[in-house]
Amino acid sequence: MVDAVVGVFLDDLINALTSEGRKVIEFRDEFENMKSQLYLLQSFLKDAKKSKRKDHIVRALVDRLRELIHEAEDILADCQL
Repeated sequence: MVDAVVGVFLDDLINALTSEGRKVIEFRDEFENMKSQLYLLQSFLKDAKKSKRKDHIVRALVDRLRELIHEAEDILADCQL
């Protein structure tokens, strides 16, 4: 009887640990993907800053993108702690 209870407990524990391990791996993959995308967006902003375009919509989009990049950088920094 005790063996059966311990067996069920161990099965549940193994399943829970496996599930959490998958979540960690998926998070790492998403984290690396976000870092890569952030790098590309930062490069775009550098190029946009050099551009002499005066279009108001482009300027507004670049400003908003800059805000989003700063937010993403903060999130990445928090996750690396």
